[in-house]
Amino acid sequence: MQGDAETPAQRRARLLEEKQQDAVASLRSDAGALALIEAFDASIELDSVEPLPASGGEQDSTSA
Repeated sequence: MQGDAETPAQRRARLLEEKQQDAVASLRSDAGALALIEAFDASIELDSVEPLPASGGEQDSTSA
């Protein structure tokens, strides 16, 4: 057995972190969000950004 093999819990945490980073990137590039931020001189608490749950027939592999 490898010493650096990823456990199921580590995999779940990594996938959740990747989804959160993708959500932040999406928000930062969203024209509507950027317009609101500029119009109201606002900012986004990046730690509060959460990815949307999987939609349609997709199964969220991070839930269990």
